[in-house]
Amino acid sequence: QALNVFQRGDYENAIGEFRQYLRVTNSEDLMPEAYSNLAESYRQTGQVDQAIETYRTIVNEFPEQEMASSALTSLGTLNYEKGAYAEAHSNYSELFESSPRFKQEALVGMGRASLARDQVAKAKEEFESALEINPNSESAKVGLGKVAIQQNDFETATSYLEPIAEQSTTEVGAEAQFYLGEILQKQEQYNAAIEEYGKVKVLFEAFDIWVSRSMYNSAECHLRMGNRGEAMTILNSLIDTYPGTEAEQRAQALLDQADL
Repeated sequence: QALNVFQRGDYENAIGEFRQYLRVTNSEDLMPEAYSNLAESYRQTGQVDQAIETYRTIVNEFPEQEMASSALTSLGTLNYEKGAYAEAHSNYSELFESSPRFKQEALVGMGRASLARDQVAKAKEEFESALEINPNSESAKVGLGKVAIQQNDFETATSYLEPIAEQSTTEVGAEAQFYLGEILQKQEQYNAAIEEYGKVKVLFEAFDIWVSRSMYNSAECHLRMGNRGEAMTILNSLIDTYPGTEAEQRAQALLDQADL
């Protein structure tokens, strides 16, 4: 019954159903899956702290179960998204130590968390280690591209990012395309940057985070060139089209600050 409610997408009621199931069940076999679905229900309803606590329960109580590895991955993702980068790094380190099959994924997560904490050399080492395990890892290559941007080595960054932006149709491609725009923006090549940012919406429309961030950065470029009207149009479109995103909040703040 709990699973049926969950699969219908009724996450609010699924929370109650899974909690009730976990209170009354005597079967340990299904408990990790029940906790996982409960955590996902919390996640879908924006109850991030409860989701983190529930995923941690899986890791602590069922460390030998395969579900523990996916729980650690989810913990790393959630902590990264909430800005708890030290905790995210710890989650991915734990995944690296406990799950040989997930070493590459763990290293990429560690690299992202290190980079978010401005530990650039450490991040580079972790991304390179991920590439040693899988030389074709697009996520690790994008990570190294971002490291190169931090070091103002734009040529190296472009060499990592450009092939992925051209070949990938997944979110990692959208991320690579966004950073190609940022490379040009950092070099004050604003028209070229706007062109690259525009490709994110055209080629990767499904990935709201990267499209909204590209729109925001395009508006910044227009402001730098004195195109206030164009910037205002983009920012208002961003606010209307992508409510609830971080870029939307930044767009509103920029409109208020710049009195556009």
